[in-house]
Amino acid sequence: MAIKKIKSIKNLAVFQDFNWDSAMRDTHGTITECSTVNILYGRNYSGKTTLSRIIRALELGKISDKYENPEFTLSFSDSPDINQLNLLGHNKKIRVFNEDFVKENLRFISNADESIVPFAILGGNANIEEEIEILNNELGQNDDETPTGFYLERKNMLEVYNIAKSAFDTASKQLDAKLTQKATSRDIGIKYKPERFGDQNYNKAKLDADIALTLSENFTPINDEKQQDLLNLLNEKPNANISETSNPNFQFAELSAQCEQLINKSLIKSGKIEELVKNSILNRWVKEGKLLHEHKLEDCSFCGNRITNERWSALESHFDEESEKLSKAIDILLNKIQQEILSVSDILSFENNKFYSKFHNSLNRLAVLRDRILGQYIESLNSLKEQLDSRANDIITTGKFIPPYDVSARLLKIFDFYDSIRRESNAYTDTLATDQSNSKTALRLKEVHDFVKNIQYEDEVKNIGKLKDELDEKIEIGKAGAD
Repeated sequence: MAIKKIKSIKNLAVFQDFNWDSAMRDTHGTITECSTVNILYGRNYSGKTTLSRIIRALELGKISDKYENPEFTLSFSDSPDINQLNLLGHNKKIRVFNEDFVKENLRFISNADESIVPFAILGGNANIEEEIEILNNELGQNDDETPTGFYLERKNMLEVYNIAKSAFDTASKQLDAKLTQKATSRDIGIKYKPERFGDQNYNKAKLDADIALTLSENFTPINDEKQQDLLNLLNEKPNANISETSNPNFQFAELSAQCEQLINKSLIKSGKIEELVKNSILNRWVKEGKLLHEHKLEDCSFCGNRITNERWSALESHFDEESEKLSKAIDILLNKIQQEILSVSDILSFENNKFYSKFHNSLNRLAVLRDRILGQYIESLNSLKEQLDSRANDIITTGKFIPPYDVSARLLKIFDFYDSIRRESNAYTDTLATDQSNSKTALRLKEVHDFVKNIQYEDEVKNIGKLKDELDEKIEIGKAGAD
């Protein structure tokens, strides 16, 4: 028998085009309906009297003639809808005590000369009083300390609701405080480290977005080594272009060919002193003695005997011009090889400070490779020297040349690699600003990832979600208690 809702109202005071289903929804968007007991309250002229007149029209069978072309429809739980055209077709007992009722039935209130119009028939009051007593017992006492009945139930419901709401609010506020501090506090806030994280306008909303990104399946944080590389990159300033380095002209092939020629060169043995031919040490000793005595001394400084003309003639024949030329050629070539060793010892000195830090590892690896190959090159040159020294000590005997391994081509490759890094470093100047911006983003996401891990963010969110579910279960209880 209860009124479910006033479905629509048109042309009635403040209600020009009211629709219940559009206006009367709860916080979840669900259409609400009238309860067993309903209380309407509002400011003056907000429409309370108009609503009472619509309901009183069901009692009187007519609507006030103050309204022009009024329209309204009421929906009941147990009968068809009623509108302004069938006001007497409901067969329901309806009583309305409003301003209009007072003016019509209690006229003495506004005019002492007027009387009271009868409006109720007494009788059966005992039954009504009994029903009222039963209802009062069910309702209970609204005592703040010891409520009873429905008031006690209401108090218990509110306590359950408030406990759940307090737990949810506390957990939410604690997490929110941590996030706000990480985003904007001066001590640890990302906002106040733009030189590292790149956003002077960083806030909690942006932190929430970054957290969502770091928790996605596709996100992988940078490792500590990469983090340090990016920090180094942020300190970079645009470098001047690195000049091209000319490739050295390695002489190994030419020196090796000359060495082979001198070692394999044979001397005519006619006129040679036999015992000197057979003994290279003695041959070298006599040669040095000849240089010390010739045109200087007539007697031998070793044995004291006079050096005869015949002996000088024999020595001249043994140490002939061809032998001297070969010795001098060997000395000249040894000097060239030594000069080559000295010239290559400090080639391709890498100045890392001219390069951006991201290229330092490549340069260091290239330097190690350069040193190893350069060591091999010098070893090969020393092998040429050893073979020449052996021939110089036994100038008369033809040697057998053993060609050392030529690593000149590998050394030239080192120069090619170096030049490639040089050109890449020069080109990097144009992309430095972009790379530094990307580095700040990667560093910020690494910071957010570590923060999320440290505060156990996901566990806190799960706990808050659980508390929210518990609160939602009790939210209707809390609302009922609040009403």
